[in-house]
Formats: sequence, structure tokens, C-alpha cells
Amino acid sequence: MVINRLKKQSGTTLMELLVVISIIGIMTGIMVISVRQTDTEELKAVAERVVADFKQIRNLAASRVINEDNEYPAGGYGIYFDDSTTPSEYIIFADDGQNPGYQDTEDSMINKVLFSDDDLTIKPIPGNYNIQFYFTFITEHTANTDIPYADHAAGSIEIENASSDKAIISVYDLIDPSFIWGNISVEYEQ
Repeated sequence: MVINRLKKQSGTTLMELLVVISIIGIMTGIMVISVRQTDTEELKAVAERVVADFKQIRNLAASRVINEDNEYPAGGYGIYFDDSTTPSEYIIFADDGQNPGYQDTEDSMINKVLFSDDDLTIKPIPGNYNIQFYFTFITEHTANTDIPYADHAAGSIEIENASSDKAIISVYDLIDPSFIWGNISVEYEQ
């Protein structure tokens, strides 16, 4: 009688337990891969938006577009990056030419863009980590910036996500001290 009672009891076998653990492991692996792809896709979307906005200010300067005061802004059109806020943000502005960079009391804000991911950081390269920096096209080939320029390298900025994926955006090449080429492009590092 004792033997019959043991056979009727229900429970999990070692094989069933291993199957369940395997399924959980596979599902966890799929989730990690999809989260990684989401981070990379977010980085690419932000980088493409920044590149498009750099091209927009270059085109505004090249076309000599007038502002709301019916004149071309003396300081051109620019982008001001601020990584001290959460999430990071940048401002597209018309520079009145009185002071370099974006001055909220002097310059006209055209658009403000907030990064959708709190884990994205942005900084100029080369150089130390600046949490606030700007770039202004005065004309198509004349600019004002505090983005450092290294010998044999373009003035660039870097956007990095929490997974350490990077987007390197080349903003300009210095042809000579009075002439820049706004060759704006992006490369990705994973």
C-alpha cells in the first residue's frame, strides 16, 4: 500500500525543473538583446536629429535667412548644448552677436530639444568634459564655437548611452584660421 500512495502523489521531476529553468534563461537572453537594441536605436535617433539640426543652422546661415526682426542675426545661427540638465538638452538659436554662445536674455530661441533618454551624455571632442558648449555658423564658412579643435581632426561632439555605445558627430573641418568647412556627419562606435 505504501508504494501505491507514492506513485499517486504529484510533484515535479528533475527534468521538468531543468526545462523550466532553460525556458527562463532563453527568455532573459532575448530581453537583454532587445533592450540593447533599443538603447542603440535611441542613440542613433538622437544622433540623426542632432546632425539634422546642425545642417539646419548651416543652411540658415548659408541662405542668410532673416529672423523675426526682419534682419539677419549678426552672430548667425547656432546650437547650444547643455548636459547639466536631466535629460540633456540643446537649443537652436539666432545669435544677436553681442556675446559668444547662447544668452537667453539676448538671443532668440528657435527650438529647444530634450533628449528622451536620461542616460545619454553629450560632450565635445577633443578636450575635457564640458557640460555646456555651443557652435554658431555666422556664414556658411565662418563660425564661432567653444568646441576644441585638435591638429588633423575635425571639431566633433560625442553622444554616449548607458551601454557605452557612442555616436561621433563631426561638425567642421578647419581649412585655415578664417575658413571652415561644415562637413557634418556621424559615425557609430559600439
